[in-house]
Amino acid sequence: MAQSSSFGWNAGHTMHEVSMSSFCCILCSNMGKITARFRLAVTPHIMTAVSIMNDTGSNAQMILPADLVALQHNPATSPFNLNYAHTAGGMLYCLRVDIEVQIMGANGVAMTHWLPERALVSPPGGIRLSGNAMRNHLYFATAPGNTQLYVAAKKHGLTTLLPAV
Repeated sequence: MAQSSSFGWNAGHTMHEVSMSSFCCILCSNMGKITARFRLAVTPHIMTAVSIMNDTGSNAQMILPADLVALQHNPATSPFNLNYAHTAGGMLYCLRVDIEVQIMGANGVAMTHWLPERALVSPPGGIRLSGNAMRNHLYFATAPGNTQLYVAAKKHGLTTLLPAV
């Protein structure tokens, strides 16, 4: 099973995006983004595959209105709440819906179990920012003077990736 990976910096988005490297990847790269699956807890048999931007300044997963359509979201069984998230750009107030997230590996195999996450509905044209659940189950690191983001399933996996200084 894959244990770790390193990912490049995307200066255009002021956050790390995932990109493939020569290491065994724990996260799949789909045009530079973390691949995951979303589902609603009330309808666990309906899932959708998505790409997520890793935003360490965000404390809530962002979900797009199109994702809710794909998940056949019904406000009567999975109601919205008004909530906010901290992002690198400041406080964001949005509708919130509870979902579950599963991070996928490069080989398409699930690398985490289903993680409960509060998801804020992004405004049209928005992007999916990562929430706390992923960061609470995977290890992330950077190195001084290095533009890479290192990710591992186990803490020891990070030490094998970090460059010697």
